[in-house]
Amino acid sequence: MKETTYKPNETYNVLKQVIAANDTIMADGGIPVALSLVGTPGLGKTTICRELAKDLGRGFYKLNLAQLTEPSELVGYYSKEYQVIKGDDVRWVTENLLPRSSEAGYKYANISRTSPCPPDWVVNLKDDSLLLLDDYSRGNSLFSQAVMELVNELSMIGWDLKSKKIQIILLKTK
Repeated sequence: MKETTYKPNETYNVLKQVIAANDTIMADGGIPVALSLVGTPGLGKTTICRELAKDLGRGFYKLNLAQLTEPSELVGYYSKEYQVIKGDDVRWVTENLLPRSSEAGYKYANISRTSPCPPDWVVNLKDDSLLLLDDYSRGNSLFSQAVMELVNELSMIGWDLKSKKIQIILLKTK
């Protein structure tokens, strides 16, 4: 991996060019190129990205991986769902909703499934946003593997960022 040193305004311009190029790549169905910004704390890495997102009219979301304690906070988790039926109405509900469904006249159909659930940050991420993964190198190996999967595929089992046209920028402190 090549490391190049830029001044803040140069960094802004390079990021802007890469984002424009990534828009073209995604329009053709490809995976955008992720960038890694490395620098000392307080240098302005996040500020440059936030300002660029604002100037481009894009959403901005920063996820600090060093603050996450469980891999599910990054990749999501699985939920067991149960089929309930009331006449012709068939629904899937989680275990905590089974009593309420029963009170509403639904009967348990003795069928269950496991469904992937994306983490909250994915659900709340607006289309065409910049996603900053801060401190991406400080997490354990499970986090590192998940970050690389996101960068390479823009997806995890059960959810994806491709349809939302998300571009990822990795931030690392020297």
